[in-house]
Amino acid sequence: MADKPILNFNNAAAIRIAQLIGTPGLLTVPDKLYLIGAFAEDHLTNLPYPPAKPADGASQTDFQNWERAYLDWGRTMAKPMETTIKRRDAIKDLVKSAIEKGAWSASIGERNIQKVLELGVEE
Repeated sequence: MADKPILNFNNAAAIRIAQLIGTPGLLTVPDKLYLIGAFAEDHLTNLPYPPAKPADGASQTDFQNWERAYLDWGRTMAKPMETTIKRRDAIKDLVKSAIEKGAWSASIGERNIQKVLELGVEE
């Protein structure tokens, strides 16, 4: 039986992976696009979205409460995602491409992605 890696992303990372998959031009190899599309279909269709940011003019307390709720949401672990080695490797290639093309920062989600995919430095 083939190895089935389990990807344990937090909510912010899962949403960021979905955003990257929807970004044209990061990957151009049809096989890899197919693999990440299949991963998205299997794991990224019912993700919990972050709490809505308060409207302009909301109180400072409302913004502080939102920031705490947003961080709590982002750090909460998404459902484990069992996948294939080929799909995981295609996601790694997508992330590497995003980094190389400047479509990457150091957010909670992006740091978690690098950790899960072993694309970061040892701390």
